[in-house]
Amino acid sequence: MKFEFYLAKKSLFQKHKSKYVSFIRLLAILGLTIGVIALLITAGILNGFEKNMIDKITGFDGHLRLQSLRNNKMQNNQAIQDKLSKNDYVIYSAPFINSEAMLRYNGETEGGLLECMSEEDFRKIMFPSKELVSGKLEFNIENSDIFGIYLGKGIAQNISVDIGDTLDILVMNGTPSIFNPLKVYSAIVTGIFTTGMKEYDKSLAYISLDAGKKVFDMKETITGYNILLSDALLANEVSEWIEDNFSFPYYSETWRERNSILFMWLDTQKVPVMFVFGLIGLVAIVNIISTLIMLILVKEKDIAILKSMGMKPSKIKKVVIAEGILISVIGITLGTIIAKVLEYVQMKYGIFKISADVYFINKIPIDISIMSITIVMLVGLTLSIIVSYIPARKASKIKPVEILRYE
Repeated sequence: MKFEFYLAKKSLFQKHKSKYVSFIRLLAILGLTIGVIALLITAGILNGFEKNMIDKITGFDGHLRLQSLRNNKMQNNQAIQDKLSKNDYVIYSAPFINSEAMLRYNGETEGGLLECMSEEDFRKIMFPSKELVSGKLEFNIENSDIFGIYLGKGIAQNISVDIGDTLDILVMNGTPSIFNPLKVYSAIVTGIFTTGMKEYDKSLAYISLDAGKKVFDMKETITGYNILLSDALLANEVSEWIEDNFSFPYYSETWRERNSILFMWLDTQKVPVMFVFGLIGLVAIVNIISTLIMLILVKEKDIAILKSMGMKPSKIKKVVIAEGILISVIGITLGTIIAKVLEYVQMKYGIFKISADVYFINKIPIDISIMSITIVMLVGLTLSIIVSYIPARKASKIKPVEILRYE
């Protein structure tokens, strides 16, 4: 179709005595550009929020957890870790203990989830997702019998505790009584962190694995193993592998399963949002019809001359369709470039801010994937060819005798 595209380019971009033709042509390209920008930015924001939430949540829970159905306890067995390491996607595994506890300081008390891991394991799995507010990560304090605790910002604020303060950890095993007294342990606050997610900052605290065994009287048992994968999206696949290779009472739980409600809400938002912004792109593509019809009306004489010289109606159709393709290619390309520039500016400078307490991040995240760009391009080009067929069919039916009768 080299000849058809040549004619289409000449017809579409040559100067015309009617300024309205150039204006309508510009509107068609501009409309499609705006539609593509709207679609890509919307898809990028949804993808950015999901990716950000995955990064945050896997920083709290790891990618996968292996636990036991027997009183939520299991033996700390090196053989289990060796078996896990045989999976190509498992890059690290670490024993952990977690349970509820009360934290008290100067009469103020706050409940939370106390997670226990060795400092080395914590740095590899949990630490990267957390921003240090003050202090440092230090579970084992030199020249001290008291262990260190790493506190969420929300808990620290609620009980008015700061770096270097000694707080009490209160643990209840059943109903407190004379025969079952409340256990109290002391810990020094060595660091305060924030995750960017307010609810997690108000409920998370960390101590060493050895301290956790002492506090929760776990002896040589643990809650389970926290597993780090080469890719968080492989969690379901590795979970199925664990089910096939580990018998009862072991079971696995992925990061998505532990936060299923949150991701169900996100998935629910995607469909209506993409549908609404998809309509903007659809309107822009349909606008190509009016542009091509206007060009046909203005160039009826040229089309009649081409047909009188022997050009077949099928060739005329191809020329008009080629015009529609050229408009869509220009509009989609410009829209994609502008969308990527906006993504870069937003992620580098954070022009559009949002509340971190509500959205888990302090700026609108945009992550336009290659998949999104490919889908928009393919759908845009396909629809432009389809809608171009209507004016192309009209152009092919022009009768040279009627147009050139009085010339």
